[in-house]
Amino acid sequence: MALPSSAASKSKDKSNKARVVAQEIKIARLLANNDKKVRDKVLKKLKKWLTVRSQSSFVFTKTDFMSLWKGLFYCMWMSDKMLIQEELAESLSKLVHCLKSKDTIVLYTTCTLQTLATEWFGIDQYRLDKFSMLVRRILRQTFVICKNQSWNMEWVTEFSKIFTQLFLHVKSLGFNLHLTEIYLEELAKAGNENLSEDVVQELIKPFAEYLITTNDERQMKHIMQHIFRYLIFQSDIGLDYMEKFNAWKNAGFPCARIDDMQKMETDTEEESDNEDKQFSEAKLKNKVEKSLDPRAGKVDVELPQIPFNAMKIAELLSTYKFHPSSTAKSRRQLSRLVDEFTKLSQRKMPLGIKRVRKPNCQKKEMDSRKAAMRLIKFEKDLLSDKMNKKRKRNGKMICDEVSINDPKNGNTLDLETDAIKPKSKLTDTLAKTELQDTDANAVPFKKRKKSNSTCDVSNTKSDITENKKKLRIDTSKKSKAAKKKLNGEKKKRVIFELSQNTAQHTSQYIQQVRKSPAIPFDASKKPLNSVLKMNPIPSPLNPFYYKK
Repeated sequence: MALPSSAASKSKDKSNKARVVAQEIKIARLLANNDKKVRDKVLKKLKKWLTVRSQSSFVFTKTDFMSLWKGLFYCMWMSDKMLIQEELAESLSKLVHCLKSKDTIVLYTTCTLQTLATEWFGIDQYRLDKFSMLVRRILRQTFVICKNQSWNMEWVTEFSKIFTQLFLHVKSLGFNLHLTEIYLEELAKAGNENLSEDVVQELIKPFAEYLITTNDERQMKHIMQHIFRYLIFQSDIGLDYMEKFNAWKNAGFPCARIDDMQKMETDTEEESDNEDKQFSEAKLKNKVEKSLDPRAGKVDVELPQIPFNAMKIAELLSTYKFHPSSTAKSRRQLSRLVDEFTKLSQRKMPLGIKRVRKPNCQKKEMDSRKAAMRLIKFEKDLLSDKMNKKRKRNGKMICDEVSINDPKNGNTLDLETDAIKPKSKLTDTLAKTELQDTDANAVPFKKRKKSNSTCDVSNTKSDITENKKKLRIDTSKKSKAAKKKLNGEKKKRVIFELSQNTAQHTSQYIQQVRKSPAIPFDASKKPLNSVLKMNPIPSPLNPFYYKK
């Protein structure tokens, strides 16, 4: 019995779909093969297969691209050696050009980024660099597609939606941070000064929404640094500021404000113009394309400027200020960005150091000879051994105080001595001298004079005997008072200053004292019973005796 035509066509479609699915599974398995030759052959066939399949009636689905990219992911996982990895990353990123329709390209890009975001957490540190390079190349080719479509706003909005969904549904934080770092760099490479302000504003929208919805400070700082503030510093005002700041810094900050620095025009403009012309002519002759990645011998890559309208970006950011999923942190950062872009629209640089506080203190002497002499003098004073001068007591005593009184009857001279001859023993007698002035015109002194002069005892005795004066030296009272003081004083104690303890912290010492407050050593304490002593109660069994 023959089947109807509709049933036969359905059965053919099912069989064809089954064949296509079997081919996809086979390709995915062979892409993850250990042998490099097998992987290269399958990759060449994959490009032809994608071009034919995109033109056929069988439309690609999300599961098709997800299973295909599972194999492509492990194809990159298995590749070794840096140049081979770079070539493979370039070929994998250019697979998107095999597709023709817009919907298919958008779906392919979505599945690519979702697969990498899902598998990013499982990448180890040895393979992270090559996958970071792969993400960079894929993002670059995404912008190249928009460039091939002459930056059509329909294509730009579709890719903007892809990035918005990727950032809002976070699967891997590291993948999002890496994508944020390289986003504007790859846009500048692909745009090559042909971008419009509306395109840049549309491509920045995902990050504005990502900033206002996130609660993580790391992501906020990353977005502000690599997206919005990157735009500020690569603008004309930002480049002028950086040039002026570098000159200010290299000069050693001669002035307090950066605005005081002015450009000096040189006479070498004509020479520089001639050099530029020669360079451009040589470049046109060689027709060498600019390398978009660092190469050996030329590490830096020149990035063109990204044009943007600061006032429009400030208005765009202000629309997201009252987003329903916003937080206090994100609103604070967003308002800061709005202020920065409004200042930039007024031709003012909102970021960077603009003023340096100059110290008022004068510089020290910079003469090297004087400094060397000061150092030598300091070393001599430091290393010199000072001899302790001993007090001489050969028949001399030191007079600390000399008090001269002028009573009504006559002048008196009181000699109070603190130092006495060590060998002489004085009796308990009082010696007072009543000296009468021979000169009538002498003026009496009522003030005390302190002197460190030494008076010879022998000379004073001879003067006293000659003038026939009476000396009374009160030594008994002083000696008795000194003995009382010595007997009444308390015993000296040694005080341990724990604040000067550098080998052990005070808290550790206090903790040890609390744990063991007893005296660590006591001389009167007898030792405990040692292990070798016999037990006072002997055991009934002798361990060294065995019964036969």
